[in-house]
Amino acid sequence: MSEKISNPILPDDLIQSYLDLLEESVCLYNLDGRVEYCNPAHVEMFGYPADELIGLAYKDLPYLSPEFARISDRLLEKIKSEGKLDAVETQVKRKDNTQIWIETKVTLLRKENKPFAFQTMTRDITERIESEQSVLKGAQNVRLLFDGLTDPLLIHMIPDKGPGKILECNKSACEFSGYSMEEILGMSIADFRTPGEAGPGGQHIQQLINGKSALFEQELLCKDGSLKSVEVHNQIIDYKDGKAIMAIIRDISQRKAEQEDLKMHLAFEQIVSKISSRFVNMPDGLIDKGIEETLEEVSEFIGARRGAMYLISDQGRSLSISHEWSYDPSFSQIDTVQNLPVEMFSHSATHLQKMEDVVINKLEDLPAGASGEKKWFETYGFHALFFVPIISEDSLVGTLGFSGEPMKDYSWPTQYGYLLRYIATILFNAILRKEMYQKLRRTQFTLDNYSDCVYWLTPDIRVIDVNSSASKMLGYSREELLSMHAYDFDPKFPVETKDMFWDLLRKSGSKTMESLHKKKNGETY
Repeated sequence: MSEKISNPILPDDLIQSYLDLLEESVCLYNLDGRVEYCNPAHVEMFGYPADELIGLAYKDLPYLSPEFARISDRLLEKIKSEGKLDAVETQVKRKDNTQIWIETKVTLLRKENKPFAFQTMTRDITERIESEQSVLKGAQNVRLLFDGLTDPLLIHMIPDKGPGKILECNKSACEFSGYSMEEILGMSIADFRTPGEAGPGGQHIQQLINGKSALFEQELLCKDGSLKSVEVHNQIIDYKDGKAIMAIIRDISQRKAEQEDLKMHLAFEQIVSKISSRFVNMPDGLIDKGIEETLEEVSEFIGARRGAMYLISDQGRSLSISHEWSYDPSFSQIDTVQNLPVEMFSHSATHLQKMEDVVINKLEDLPAGASGEKKWFETYGFHALFFVPIISEDSLVGTLGFSGEPMKDYSWPTQYGYLLRYIATILFNAILRKEMYQKLRRTQFTLDNYSDCVYWLTPDIRVIDVNSSASKMLGYSREELLSMHAYDFDPKFPVETKDMFWDLLRKSGSKTMESLHKKKNGETY
């Protein structure tokens, strides 16, 4: 299990649930280099429970080799300066004393452009390293070497004095790139890069010549023009009467997608945190504007062209837009969607009532029974939809909805649904708070201008508020009355039975009684 963050780097634990599900090891460190969080994959990879790692400095992590630990401070300074550390391969010892090879990437996380944490993403590469070592050790010739690896593999000339002509390739390289073997053998290594993209520099080549392997990432250009994210592991080998570079290529598209997804989650999490903080003490007069700005901010992040709050009224029968943002005023629907029957959108309403998101990426996503939605699209044109329910006291009270570009299919980021629900709750509570404040002001105005005396009393009958009529009729200032108890101006108030009085009042909700009030000048009425 992962350790709950006591002083979280991230604003709340919404993102932690996402990190807990990642298959890659993720660790978060504060800027002093101490562990503040590690996900279950990290615990499983190294065998140490989270509570044994939380609080440790990076250099003190028990699985690191002494050699790597000694340079850790220097590495952290490098990351603070450059913002990241490219993939580093090293061998570590698990808690059970087994040895594994790992590849670690370190990123400096920023919030509002200020560094606030380090993040490591680590994967176990033991199988790959052992496979490569085994093949290299047992191969009697180049072809046997190729047959021993399922990853794409190229052998090419050292590109220090030329374009890096390809000398050999395996079948996996052909399948991966889309080129035939004959085509690849007529190419150079530079042909797999996009025009203008620089390849590994002289430092990289010198590193290889010095007998060290090198690892880097690039976008590999395939025959059909597509780009694939790959990790290239280069090393110098003996080839015929000279030297050449052997490049083992690994598809990391899924890993890159997961990293990008995590990056987007972190960015969205920061937006949610800002939205939450923004509405905490927002004056009710600014709430409408605040909601519209939030709809714009969230819409732009998820790629929507319109965002709106739809509220249900009339005992669940009517639907109206209360707030809206639209990139184009002609795309607005706030005047159109007012007091429409909920049953008009029966397909969407059914899913929202079940507390499910409604996602329509293309017109074909609508089932045959969604007649209301189809009719709406026939009238106003198709636009992709992403709706999340707004829940209050276990009941559906509305929906937060987003629309795409008219007449264009979408692929909504549905993984953000739970964050959108959180935003929907924030906005709905802001609307309720605004309505409550307005109602309180109206009530206060009425009471302040009421001709009869009005008092607010605590259970111990202490005065905590009065209206102006009470001050005028009793002859006391408001400040004087706020320092008094009811029996100070009402001699007949049942002090001895006040507890019974309050119990009866709580049960009945109201109580009418006669009393005798004594003014400041001694007169009674």
